[in-house]
Amino acid sequence: MTRLFTANTDRKCVMYLAALCLSACSSAGAGSPSGTAQPGNTAQPGTPTSTPAAGSAASSGTAGRPATTGTGSNAGAAAPAPRTGTAGSQSSGGGAGTTASAAGASGSDAAGATAPAAAGSGGAAGAGNAAGAAGGAPAGAALKEKCEGGSLEGCSSFVTSNGVDIAFGPYGAIMEPNVGAGFETAIASGDADNNATCSGFTALFGADPEQTAKLLDTGDLDFALFTLYRPVNMIEGETYPIITWGNGTCAAPEGYGALLRYVASHGFFVIAPNSRWVGSGDAQRKGIDFMLAANADSSSPYYQKLDPERIGAMGHSQGGSGTSAASSDSRIKAAILWNGGSSASGKPFLIVTGDRDIGDPNVASVQSTVQSAEKAAYLFYHMIPMEGSAPGHLTLMQQPERVVEPAVAWWKLILNNDAEAKSYFVGADCKLCGKDAEFEFGAKGLE
Repeated sequence: MTRLFTANTDRKCVMYLAALCLSACSSAGAGSPSGTAQPGNTAQPGTPTSTPAAGSAASSGTAGRPATTGTGSNAGAAAPAPRTGTAGSQSSGGGAGTTASAAGASGSDAAGATAPAAAGSGGAAGAGNAAGAAGGAPAGAALKEKCEGGSLEGCSSFVTSNGVDIAFGPYGAIMEPNVGAGFETAIASGDADNNATCSGFTALFGADPEQTAKLLDTGDLDFALFTLYRPVNMIEGETYPIITWGNGTCAAPEGYGALLRYVASHGFFVIAPNSRWVGSGDAQRKGIDFMLAANADSSSPYYQKLDPERIGAMGHSQGGSGTSAASSDSRIKAAILWNGGSSASGKPFLIVTGDRDIGDPNVASVQSTVQSAEKAAYLFYHMIPMEGSAPGHLTLMQQPERVVEPAVAWWKLILNNDAEAKSYFVGADCKLCGKDAEFEFGAKGLE
């Protein structure tokens, strides 16, 4: 475990960082950072040893109907070993965090990394995940077990940097970096300055120089493009919802690789701007533009795979503020606000925070936010690692196994009208109820 703060600077640094980013990031323009700080130790992408294979992925990785419940083992040909870049680390302890390396250059919006052929299974439930590969796995490509950050293979599970094995859903998941050519976002000054801004930002934490260098190594990531997390084994005739993601300050998509892959593995396309400055919401809206254009393009591997009527937005810290801003887009139906943002333009939202988050929120303040909405819910996490400052801001990164299941349940409830997912949020014996030692939960209007 790496400590990012010294004992004498913990609280001063956090308050200064919050004030700094609220001031310096208030302008939403592409040339300047915007939104709320994400004082994270996010894993940043490195350079893969090879790029994804080009291909028309829609037909080859898609076949058949769901098979039997996954067992965690793959049938048929084994998948290639993962291709990873520079390794990173997590700042403070207690939970599992996403591994730091990530895939780099592809440069093509086709992004067609076709998965190896052969039948595979969805994987058994892993630590921290009650559901696992519920309902069985769609037939199709073999899935690699125990993927790590930076993997370009189709995966049935993911091992965090702290060794927690998170079993994915029945579709499996794959990451496709640097997609979205033709839908580029303007590169923010904080991304274009060779890490001068982010180096200064991370220096405020007093981090170990080696770990800071790993944090800032973004390899071949193109900040104007996007990273896509999608299901591997899609079912013929099904269409899938779109989730547009927003990163925290100085964080890239693969820093949240466990969460975003997990969501994708349950039948969602997650499109994430590579930009580390997304507080205006513009990059998230442009991600939707790209996905809808691909859905309408007969030459795209995603042609007619997506449902334009089922679109959500979520983001972390500054990305949470960006999600709040993007939610005014009529195409977005709901949101998850991770440690940033407080509304979704009158649309349903799940707000996630906890002890020792930036600004020291409490349960009462979050309850008030939810009660002022028409349809909303909150999760307020306890049992936060006590080392470092504001560790409650990083639960989804350091302990993704705690948050992935409720996140998928939210999207299945709101976008898929899934009855089982509703049981997480509704009723005196709901699946998120009665766990006050771990987290507190409340909801309004979800009956």
